[in-house]
Amino acid sequence: MKNNRVVPRVWTTQITKQADKGDLILSVRAPVGDIGKTDYDVVLGRGVASIKGNEFIFQTLGRMKENRFWTKLSTGSTFESINSSDIKNALISLPNEEEQRKIGAFFKQLDGTIALHQRKLDA
Repeated sequence: MKNNRVVPRVWTTQITKQADKGDLILSVRAPVGDIGKTDYDVVLGRGVASIKGNEFIFQTLGRMKENRFWTKLSTGSTFESINSSDIKNALISLPNEEEQRKIGAFFKQLDGTIALHQRKLDA
């Protein structure tokens, strides 16, 4: 993943797990909790999980990473990881779909504005 987008690479020719275009991809191995969106139908490796979700879910998972939610659940001293139970048991408060859409769009716009100002500052 790079800049919250999935960057596909060919690592296997054997299909085990798949994700559809638009799915959210969560890193379950170091770095635990990184989140990205996929613009492609992809085959997943062992270090990631796919989640069906919208912009609100994407933003919420990003905040969970920032708040170290996944790090608190991770196991392993050398190579941290979480498992499917950790993901399935994570509680996320969800407003109705219209509110999710509006909140997700707001945070997406805010992220874009922050990135624009960061690029100006870097220049």
